[in-house]
Amino acid sequence: MNKIVTSYQFNMFVKSMPITPSPDIVGKLFAQLGFLGLFPGIGNEVGPSGQQVQFFRLATHDDKVSVNFNTFALCISYNDVENKDPKEILNFVEQVYQALYKSGFVLSSNRLSVVANIVNDVEMSEMNDKLHNFITNKVDAAECIEWDSRAVMRKK
Repeated sequence: MNKIVTSYQFNMFVKSMPITPSPDIVGKLFAQLGFLGLFPGIGNEVGPSGQQVQFFRLATHDDKVSVNFNTFALCISYNDVENKDPKEILNFVEQVYQALYKSGFVLSSNRLSVVANIVNDVEMSEMNDKLHNFITNKVDAAECIEWDSRAVMRKK
């Protein structure tokens, strides 16, 4: 089994994103985050009522690292990590949060999530073996299985 790619996504869900694509905000954040190799840009998303909405984003020239200020979430993505130490990635995320705070943006979050993806190249026989051992035979035996693992904590 060979690892092909690893990526991380850090999400901070907010009721409303105060960071929008306006000249003063773009200048303020670029001054704080430009040293990380991030350049300003615009992204598009579909809003709650189906309308197209533009959001502000910062990304590296190859788009492997990005900070998206979506309507309801701050999304920091670190893609195609290769052999980077996860501590380096967490340090990057902390630098982004600190830069936002120094720029006067204090985001109030109602939920946080961290998504780690690891894509492996496996032989078909190995995949079938794992699929059978961990899923198929349990479904056939009507055993309860969990397809996903999630840890959630909500602050009241």
